Amino acid sequence: MVSALLPCPFCGEKPQITKHHREDIYSFMHRCQILGPISWGFREDQQAHIEKWNARAQPAPQPHPEPIAWMVGTAIWWTKEEAERDAAETGLPIVGLGPMTGTAPAEQQQGEPVAWLAKTLKGSLAGTLGLARYDQRLNPELYDGPFPVFRHADPGEVERLREGIAKHWKVVCDQRAEIESLRDQLAKVVRSGALTAPEHEALEAECCALSATAEPSAPAAQA
Repeated sequence: MVSALLPCPFCGEKPQITKHHREDIYSFMHRCQILGPISWGFREDQQAHIEKWNARAQPAPQPHPEPIAWMVGTAIWWTKEEAERDAAETGLPIVGLGPMTGTAPAEQQQGEPVAWLAKTLKGSLAGTLGLARYDQRLNPELYDGPFPVFRHADPGEVERLREGIAKHWKVVCDQRAEIESLRDQLAKVVRSGALTAPEHEALEAECCALSATAEPSAPAAQA
């Protein structure tokens, strides 16, 4: 079975493989606005040439990309050394920002963006990043962005949080099982007739009180 060709990572189009109408010759052709025209011919083993292209088109894995900037308080530093000096002086923690949208899997982005940045494209500040509003309309010839940056995901922290959630969920499940067991025991006692009338009334009152406290309270009215 011949594999499918992957789209070009630059232009998004797929190459074409055509067969000569008279001879057993194939042509591999791709016209990319960024890479330029790509073509070669071959006589056999079409699968090998497809795998050759797919190996080029497959994006390189980026398991844990580095932050693109560091935030200390409200200050953003483009080098870790500057951020460490500021953190030592202010006593505030360092928060890694990044990666940019599209450079890392979504699961590595934690929550809402902590800032929006724009890159200067021209002039003496070309290539530098600066803060921007998320709804700011920038001249695309002068700036790239704005784009969101996120708190950098620490794989170790993510794993610790997952373990903590699993432990808490086990506690909840154990407590639910214990509650169900106590309810069964209570129902058996009530059905056995071992309780006197006053004891039965007192037990019903306590159950009603517990049910009332367990129900969620209505939200307070807003003025």
